Amino acid sequence: MTIPDKWLKPGKLIPGDIVGIVAPSDITERKWDERGAKVLISWGLKVRWGDHMYDDILGFAAGRPEDRLADLMKMITDPSVRAVWAGVGGYAATQLWPLINNDFLKLLRMDPKWFVGYSDMGTVLNILTSQKVTSIHGPNLESLADWDKASQNWIRKMIFGEIKNEDVVDGGWRSIVEGEAAGRLLVIGADVLITSFGTKFDPLEYGDDDIIVGLEEFHQYKSDIQRQIDMIVNHRKANRIKGFILGRFSDLKFDSEYAEWYKKTKVEDFARERILAARGKIPVVKTESFGHLVGGENSLSLLHLPAKRQRFLALPNGIKVKLKSSQKTSSLTFLESVVD
Repeated sequence: MTIPDKWLKPGKLIPGDIVGIVAPSDITERKWDERGAKVLISWGLKVRWGDHMYDDILGFAAGRPEDRLADLMKMITDPSVRAVWAGVGGYAATQLWPLINNDFLKLLRMDPKWFVGYSDMGTVLNILTSQKVTSIHGPNLESLADWDKASQNWIRKMIFGEIKNEDVVDGGWRSIVEGEAAGRLLVIGADVLITSFGTKFDPLEYGDDDIIVGLEEFHQYKSDIQRQIDMIVNHRKANRIKGFILGRFSDLKFDSEYAEWYKKTKVEDFARERILAARGKIPVVKTESFGHLVGGENSLSLLHLPAKRQRFLALPNGIKVKLKSSQKTSSLTFLESVVD
């Protein structure tokens, strides 16, 4: 796979622009999609739905991989569509990998558009990162209306080009390891990141820019998360990683085999230990401002809707930032504008 030389950023959105809604992974529910769409419409945007969003393959995926890719292609090749937003996450997006060829990758760079989402949408964001196209790790459409107004306004400001060079991000940062570093953001679910390792869409493998990695995760064992962090910090090109942002690690499963360790050890504790062991003293901060939350029952839990309005801090992958971690004050500062 050819590695592009230059990073590309989509342009800012303006009222009247069209946002394409897709379901590259799991099936979605129309009533939740429509609630999220109302938020976009309130910003002056228009919505265009993918053709296969409500297809259902055994309750697991939103149609065949070929159909989900066709929806993506429809949005990518339509010049009137200026952003592509995921309905929901899931587990099926990796099924698209074998279908993605060089022509598809060229189209991503020919007319860059904002891709927005998280959870399994991170699989698509990794493809963009490997091609040096910026994207946004942010709320999926189905839960957009359920995050607080500050979260909604922040991502609106981001895609409308109101976030500028030297703007400071309010993330409620807490220092885990002190230090200061600069690099391009790579914000992703830990499992989605390591699933990409060794593939042609591995965002650590392709490129040589310094990176600030942001991690979050949902419904896993702490022991598995520790191994995921070990895999990340011992990646063949882990020397690119200059700092870490630890988001929410929510709804963790109890591991009875390691009951004492589970009860006494926090994710940030073993993350600090494993990062120091492999990468030395690089800045690490903790925040409760992005990542999955435990939702309600049945379908609501699958959507990861917050039980009460809480924050989701959207962050732009591929944008240069400076991370400062200090017991007195920690900060994240943009070193360039978010939009082209």
